[in-house]
Parts: sequence; C-alpha cells; structure tokens
Amino acid sequence: MFWVFMLSMFGSTAVYVNRERHRELIPYVVAVISIVEMFFLFLMVIHNNPFETFMTTTPTDAGLNPLLQNFYMASIRRPCYTPSASSADDPYAFGMAALITGHLDDSWLRAVRRWTMMAWLCLSIGLCLGMIWAYEELGWGGYWGWDPVENAGLLPGSRRRRSCTR
Repeated sequence: MFWVFMLSMFGSTAVYVNRERHRELIPYVVAVISIVEMFFLFLMVIHNNPFETFMTTTPTDAGLNPLLQNFYMASIRRPCYTPSASSADDPYAFGMAALITGHLDDSWLRAVRRWTMMAWLCLSIGLCLGMIWAYEELGWGGYWGWDPVENAGLLPGSRRRRSCTR
C-alpha cells in the first residue's frame, strides 16, 4: 500500500510540475503512470489483498527479531522505497511518452533529471543506513565488506572497461 501511495504521489507531482513545459508529452505520461498504477493496484487487491486474512488461530507473539530492533533498520525502508517508486514512475513515463510521440530531443531528459538524481540520492542514503546497520548488528568487519550486491546498487549501469591494448 505504501508503494502504491508513493507511485501516486510522485506521478501526480511530476504531472503537476511539468504540465506547462511539456504539453505534448503530458497526456501520454498520465496514461503510462495510470497503467503502472493500475497494475500495482490489481496485484494488491486481486492477487494479494492486504485486508484479507487466512489465519484461523491467533499466533503466539514471539516478539520482534533482535536484529530488527535497530534504529537504522527501522529507518531504511523509506529511503529505499522512494527511489524505486520514483524511478518506476516518472522517468519511465516520460521516456515512454517521448518514444510514443517521437519527441526524442533532450527536453524530456531535463524534465526527469531531478527525479533521477533525487532517486539516486535517496537510494544512496538507504544503502548507507543499511551498511551502518549491518556493521553494528552483524559485525561483518568492514565498511564496504558487508554486501557486494548492495554496493553495486550504488553504481547502476556502470561496468569496468577493459583496455584492448596488449
């Protein structure tokens, strides 16, 4: 539900901010955002309704796992969900609108640059909070030694380039 809420907030804000600058793209942006939002609503309501329960007995309360009782673990969710919702919605919608309309100049890139930079900043904050949590709770013995997969999340699309000289 938080994911759908974030998608709707980012989508409506992006449309509101860019409604005058990109008049030819906005109808298609709204259509793409609506399709993405309806897909997640469909999954949430039809396939996995959060208000439906299948429990017949009340479970015994074992308490929260001690590893999760940390400030950093409690604060990591929003910085990690924000870039996912922002990137899934606005840059994708503007990119698809540019492809549909054929306006493949740099104007739509300028419209989504702030969204993309904000998403990267929030992802960086979330990953740093995760690093601190893993260092404190798991004691994995190093600042960057805790999870190479999460470290790769900071560098989307980057690869080491090998030189062809011998």
